[in-house]
Amino acid sequence: MSVMRFTPDAPMADRIAAGFVPAVLVLAALTFLGHLFFERPTSIAISNAIAVLVVACPCALGLATPAAIAAGLARAAQMGWFFQNARALQQASRIHRVVFDKTGTLTSGRPFLIGFVDSESETLLALETQEKPWPGWLAAACAAEQGIEHPLAGGLLSYAAGRPMPSCSDVLYIAGGGVSARLESGPFMGKLIRVGNSSWISPSTTPQSVLDRHTDVSAVDVAIDGHWVGRIWMSDRPRHDAADGLASLERMGIQVSIMSGDREAAVERIARSLGGIEFLAQLGPEEKADRLDAWQKSGAGVAMVGDGLNDASAMAHADLGIAMASGATLTVKSADLTLSTATPIRDCAASLALAKDVLRRVKENLAFAFIFNVAAIPMAALGMLSPVIAGSAMALSSAAVISNAVRLLRWKRPAFISRSGAGVTDD
Repeated sequence: MSVMRFTPDAPMADRIAAGFVPAVLVLAALTFLGHLFFERPTSIAISNAIAVLVVACPCALGLATPAAIAAGLARAAQMGWFFQNARALQQASRIHRVVFDKTGTLTSGRPFLIGFVDSESETLLALETQEKPWPGWLAAACAAEQGIEHPLAGGLLSYAAGRPMPSCSDVLYIAGGGVSARLESGPFMGKLIRVGNSSWISPSTTPQSVLDRHTDVSAVDVAIDGHWVGRIWMSDRPRHDAADGLASLERMGIQVSIMSGDREAAVERIARSLGGIEFLAQLGPEEKADRLDAWQKSGAGVAMVGDGLNDASAMAHADLGIAMASGATLTVKSADLTLSTATPIRDCAASLALAKDVLRRVKENLAFAFIFNVAAIPMAALGMLSPVIAGSAMALSSAAVISNAVRLLRWKRPAFISRSGAGVTDD
């Protein structure tokens, strides 16, 4: 962990220390000369000058920030929250808005098929438990999704489990669009298949009667050699901790939003079920990044929470990128904060609360170190502290700063953030 490299208020502490040391040397010299001026014994002048140097040793000032950061990072790791470095902890303490992706982030990440339409009949096919229709184009679509780290791909492959699928080559994932692949076997052998949203597939060829159906769920379109062949409807449920987590963020004074590439009605359904929070729908990766930039220009510190490959660009633009450990590998590796718990939305709020408490502890330590030096240096200069006592006082001040920081190791999440069902306990 980069504890000493990037820390909250470390630049301020460095600036103070840079000016503090020369100032102390000057004060020690003035103490020595002042005692000589008033005809005090040289030994007394030297002793008091040494006492000034000893008591003003900036140990407490130097420990104020890294001690709190180290304790905060350690406590976060105990809770299952992994900050990439101390700079990420700093950013987390200054977040004013948290933006969530929908699919796989606010939802369970286990979407299920509710139906699909064939290009020939344009008829919704009922998905019975015992009998699951398996047209060739659907088999080809599921085959193209193999190896893709996206919740909708997982839902398709769950439906396809145990069923024959053609082989594919040249598989390409387009963030915000979908998947393309060359079919190497089956009835569509040699043809190019595209599976994804309608605007990327071929919006002009999708029948209007299909576009108007089931607008409040996710839709996956399929095209083969540029011709639309079918649409798959999928649904998902909000995570069990989503409502509590979003409410906790709002209680902290943090604004909450959803940004999704899904259809507006589908995003609105989830937003309404979670308390009617603000949402933006049908956004591509670049549009998400632009929206984040706009919020940042207004002065807000913005965090982006996602789990898929298509969230990576937006997370990179945010002040703090937050990923779930169950998300895509690339997204997790590039995140500033990874939540490895069973209740990531609730713990998103808790991790930001911890970061704010760490920053508060840093400021307390800096204030204590400053007050100690303001009080102790004049006492040493006036001969009220011997070098031995000055050294003891300096050591005690450092111990006080460390003790204040160590309290973070016993940090408890605020009472307004529910702990029910948490994957990692506080104790």
